Amino acid sequence: MEDISHTVLNESITASISLYNLNVEDDVIPEAVFDRTLTTINIGELFQKNNNDEYTNIETTQDRTNTNKKYRIPIHQRHNKWKQDDKRTLIDSIWKNYIIGGISLSQQPSGRQVYFNIEDGQSRLTVIQEYLDDKFKYKNKHFSELPDETKQRFYNYMFSVDTTVPTNHAIENEDITTIDDHYYENFDRINRGKKLEDNDKYWCHKDKSIVKYTINLMNEFNANYRFMNTHDFNGDTERKPLNNIITMVGSLIYDVYRNSYERHYEKIGIPITNEMNQKVMNFMIYYKSIHDGMFILHGREGNEKFQFNNPGNFLGMILYCFNEKVVDNATQESTKNMWIDILNINRRCDNFMKGKKTLWNGLEEGDQRNQEKENIKVRFNRVKEFYDDKVNVSRVIHIEYE
Repeated sequence: MEDISHTVLNESITASISLYNLNVEDDVIPEAVFDRTLTTINIGELFQKNNNDEYTNIETTQDRTNTNKKYRIPIHQRHNKWKQDDKRTLIDSIWKNYIIGGISLSQQPSGRQVYFNIEDGQSRLTVIQEYLDDKFKYKNKHFSELPDETKQRFYNYMFSVDTTVPTNHAIENEDITTIDDHYYENFDRINRGKKLEDNDKYWCHKDKSIVKYTINLMNEFNANYRFMNTHDFNGDTERKPLNNIITMVGSLIYDVYRNSYERHYEKIGIPITNEMNQKVMNFMIYYKSIHDGMFILHGREGNEKFQFNNPGNFLGMILYCFNEKVVDNATQESTKNMWIDILNINRRCDNFMKGKKTLWNGLEEGDQRNQEKENIKVRFNRVKEFYDDKVNVSRVIHIEYE
């Protein structure tokens, strides 16, 4: 006779696996796990304060295991790691009344009261509270500096709210798969989709002036500027390095150096004039002269690879130098020779502008890696200092170079 304990165990394992594997018992339509209600709530209601200036409904900075607010972040949620650009983009979307996604809640019993876990939306709410608490600026102002009527418009932004409550069926079968198991799985599925990359976002706007211009420009690169490495681009299956080249064009046309869709998207409809096109082509002639001169002076070795199309590397500084004409009393020929020398030093050194980036010793952290114009300017000035006085600068910032 079959061992009953093994049968029960096998049934339990099969039932648990079926939650995560849709191919198990795929001929059986599952019962509903949750009842759902759809409502709305605005930012002002979520972030109400009492007379002591304390949030009464939600507090995203409180310890998740000890908070007793109405809306709580469950422990299975990831802690927010949004970058500053992403935070400002969210706030920008709220001011513009864009759709930024709803909030998903799970209703939780707590004695005679109930509270709600935030199953989806906690990162957005955390950023909103940071903005309300003046943790960062938007349009060069803290939230507290805005007029009251302007603040009210922000408070009035409305979220759709999807609230789930376990069905009786789910509760009755909780000995096999717990309600928490369903919440974890539901959270995982909500967040399983891959975020669109900037290359994909631009491709969605391929009929806009600057995107269309850049795609045609990359075809020109394939013929005359192969070192820009755009030959794999086809739009359908391979969209790299569309983002990089649009950033390069944007830095030349409207002075934005940041390699970020959010920093460029509002300008991608700007018509390309003959003057703009001529500036881009003049830069490419200049940039190619640096590329060619570098290898004439010191030939290519083995499988050396260079990211000549990445504004996050030396391209950003060369663009800045070209745009600003910052080298005093210097011709384009002399700046070209400076970059040829600098890039060849970088090729021969493990730590110069790469690796530990020792050329940037002593600079603020943001100036060492950020791609805003002011950060690039600081790095360029260090390059210029070094080029003008290699021995003394190397001694002061403690680097060795070949």
